Amino acid sequence: MSNGVDSASGTTTTTALTKDEFIREANRICKKQDSKIERASQQFFADAPNDQEPPPDEVAQFGPGSIVFACYDS
Repeated sequence: MSNGVDSASGTTTTTALTKDEFIREANRICKKQDSKIERASQQFFADAPNDQEPPPDEVAQFGPGSIVFACYDS
């Protein structure tokens, strides 16, 4: 998105992203968050056996807290 400021009037104009720019930006954000969520899941499920899925109750515990905190951790 490009911004321009007209110093005479103090107004700001904004140009919308093109579809391709929007998709690139969305993909960049998702990739960044996916790696954070992956790290959080590896820590949360560190003691789980590698050859089986964790029980549904553990997955439910992971989701709400871990994903939110992983995504907002800089």
